[in-house]
Amino acid sequence: MLKQWAVNLYNGFTLIEMAISLIILGLLANYIITPLKMHRQTQQYTQTSKIMAEIKDALLGFAVIHRRLPFANTNADGSENTDTLFGFLPWKDLGIGRFDAWGQQFRYAVDSQFTIKITDEIWPNELEIKQNLDEETALLPLMQRVYAPAVIWSVGQRIECDSDKKNNDDDGQFIYDAHLSDMACNDTVRWLNIHILQLRLIKTE
Repeated sequence: MLKQWAVNLYNGFTLIEMAISLIILGLLANYIITPLKMHRQTQQYTQTSKIMAEIKDALLGFAVIHRRLPFANTNADGSENTDTLFGFLPWKDLGIGRFDAWGQQFRYAVDSQFTIKITDEIWPNELEIKQNLDEETALLPLMQRVYAPAVIWSVGQRIECDSDKKNNDDDGQFIYDAHLSDMACNDTVRWLNIHILQLRLIKTE
């Protein structure tokens, strides 16, 4: 009798307790993995932003030396291709790294006016950056759109949403940091400020 009771108790533990244990383990795994994934994404974004800041400095240095901005690269060899305004970053000409934290090559676009000779008489009007696709719901009312001499962007994990597709259709319009409100949108967009560019050139004349 005692032996039979022990067997029933053992069987009951196997069927009920094991099921409960699996549920608990699943919840714990999700509780642990999700924050780790978010932390990893934050690290990748921070690392990529740091690299992009260095790229902006390299572009300013190129402008000081050549009095113009480089064309884009199309074949991933790192050198600018004449008359190419949209493509990859000409990392070799800039002496800078070409990959973001996700191992993707940085993209680059340049206003054609700034590939000839930069003067204080020209103003960017070909590359437009705004906060999101809908101007009426822009999160930055004081900066709904800006125009830049050059734009650099990272495609991140390459999970495309509408804003990511917009950044890669070569029409000169870019969506700034849409991934901050929707993690499925992961392009990171940065650009050269026309005032900083002109000031840097004036200081080196």
